[in-house]
Amino acid sequence: MTSIKQRIQQGDQVLGSFAFIPSPDVVEIMALAGLDFVIVDAEHQTPDWEALRNMVRAGEIHGMAVLVRVPENSAVWIKHVLEAGAQGVMVPFIQTASDAERAYSYTMYPPQGARGVCPLTRPARYGLNRLDFEGSARRSNENTLLIGIVEDATGMDNIESIASVSPGLDVIYLGLSDLAASLGVPGQRDHPLVRDRVERAAMFLGTIANRSGAPLGGMQVHDVEALKTWLQRGFRVVSVSSDTTILGEATRNLVALAAAAGKQRSPS
Repeated sequence: MTSIKQRIQQGDQVLGSFAFIPSPDVVEIMALAGLDFVIVDAEHQTPDWEALRNMVRAGEIHGMAVLVRVPENSAVWIKHVLEAGAQGVMVPFIQTASDAERAYSYTMYPPQGARGVCPLTRPARYGLNRLDFEGSARRSNENTLLIGIVEDATGMDNIESIASVSPGLDVIYLGLSDLAASLGVPGQRDHPLVRDRVERAAMFLGTIANRSGAPLGGMQVHDVEALKTWLQRGFRVVSVSSDTTILGEATRNLVALAAAAGKQRSPS
């Protein structure tokens, strides 16, 4: 199966969503619905490692990539999620070129990086492939997708130097919520200050999109119009909403439809 990293490098645009509910059933539903990837959140949610491994398995069964957003740019965190079998890692708060260099080093096995070696993990077939661990490590380095989130004013100011790290990030993902907070307008993703920074970053990513080894653009959106906008602008990795939001909004719409149809309710 072509990895998601290979797909975007070949020019594909891929569509995904976030998973905050620690359930393989959620991942399987998203895969059956046709998404290319799901990002399991371990930054704002406490990870359940057994659930995480099963979420990865659920994606694999249906040919959908499972990526994990880790809580910090840490060798231990990145190693743990990749050894659970994740096809990629999303690292928050990339602020400098040094941050991008460290994330790359933690993600890649030697000689490209400094990822710790153990031939007994799930991706290495629990030791059954230990005699060809060199091949396993090479395939991991070739196929593991590394996404860095640039999500505050410092990161935006340094985006050119972050993008210049080569080899480095595969995708620079623009994070609007924390950017808004860092600019003093928390919760206002559409504030002019936020839009200006995002526009400048997007224009820069567009200019380097066809350079060999340059990181590609990524974005989280919440509606169809924004999805169209960023796909048309050439961003290769776009995620829409999350499992919790999709479930909540669908249920709220159902309740509203029931009320419109005349369902009787007692006052709350």
